[in-house]
Amino acid sequence: MLFRSEEALTLQVRGFFKGEDLAVTLHASVVRAQLAAQPADQLSFDPIDLGQTGEAFFALKNIGDVAVRIDSVHWMQTPTPFVLVGDVPTVLRPGQQVERAIHLRAKRGGLYSNALRITSPDHPPLQLDVSARVRAPSAAVSPLPEVGAAYQTVDIGQSVTRTITVLNRGDADLQIKSAEVTGSGFLPPANLLPAKLSPDERLEIAVRFQPKIEGAAL
Repeated sequence: MLFRSEEALTLQVRGFFKGEDLAVTLHASVVRAQLAAQPADQLSFDPIDLGQTGEAFFALKNIGDVAVRIDSVHWMQTPTPFVLVGDVPTVLRPGQQVERAIHLRAKRGGLYSNALRITSPDHPPLQLDVSARVRAPSAAVSPLPEVGAAYQTVDIGQSVTRTITVLNRGDADLQIKSAEVTGSGFLPPANLLPAKLSPDERLEIAVRFQPKIEGAAL
């Protein structure tokens, strides 16, 4: 940003110009440093699946006519799962632009947010709000594990089947690798696994109990 000012200075020099005043025009200009971020205010990640590394980019540009010094680039909240990749130059020349990546690798699903603050002795601070959503699966089992499935009394030679339902209540795919049944008289479930459940999808696993000896089975 350029500011111009024009003033007149009047001088009177004895012995010259018959004592008349001599007017001298003074010109001055002030250039203010200009720093811009792109995006200007908000940086949003694309949705990230749990276990994956998300990446988003922002740029800093000197849009003025003089160099801009940068003395600090830091997160407003620490510690944070967001990582700024690479250093930012301490000086940006007129017209110079730098692009940097921000990574996020979260340990659990949910919404994440922070703010990246850029300070300069030549320019007011810039603040870039950063947000991301990490998608994660969430398994719900019916009947509840603490309740269990009751088979009641079963005669030898007969069998009873109970169904265990697994529901993906999260917002990312749920991978089920295997299911094991322990205890005498329980038969392994049908070959349904491994299986992948999309959000809100369910899988029913039939477990058959066919005792060969008397007694309680757990």
